[in-house]
This record gives sequence, C-alpha cells and structure tokens, in this order.
Amino acid sequence: MLFGHPDLHRVLKDMTKQDAEMENSPLDFATQMAAILIKNLEDCLNSRASWILVELLEHDNTRKLVVDDLKKNLPKIKSVLAASGNKGNKGLEIVLEKVNKK
Repeated sequence: MLFGHPDLHRVLKDMTKQDAEMENSPLDFATQMAAILIKNLEDCLNSRASWILVELLEHDNTRKLVVDDLKKNLPKIKSVLAASGNKGNKGLEIVLEKVNKK
C-alpha cells in the first residue's frame, strides 16, 4: 500500500490535518481518507499509514470517522504491536492510546 511510503504518508497526514483544522470544512478529504484506511486496515497497521490514523484521532471532528472501527479492531491492533515486540511502530502505539482514551 502506497500510504505507508515515507513521503506520501506525510503528505496525506498533512492534508488530513488541514481538512480537520479548516473552519466549516465538510471533511470530504478526511472522510475519504478514513474510509480507505479502514478498508485497508491491516496494511495500515503494518506501515507508516498508522500516522494518518493518529492525525484523524487527534481532532474531535475527524475522530468519529475512525474510532468505532478501530475499537472493533483492538485485538488486531494489539496483535500487530505484540508481533513487533511493542517496538518500532510508535504510530500504532499512539493509535492504541487514543482509541482507548474516552
């Protein structure tokens, strides 16, 4: 999945952030990004694309786009982290923190 590419994930993360922070944004970009990430969740969990999920979780207006699906997939998230020895995927660690946060 290209979303995990070092440069591309950063651009997509920044575009997601811009959409979330824009006043009165219809969140078209963030909504599409969230749908694509959730559809390809396993690939995202194993790549830098997890940082795009972090960005979505950091804003109240975009958090709702992914949080329920991520909660349903907590066992998968924990499994991916455990397989890496809980190291090397700081983005995924933050995703887990933010999903567990009320």
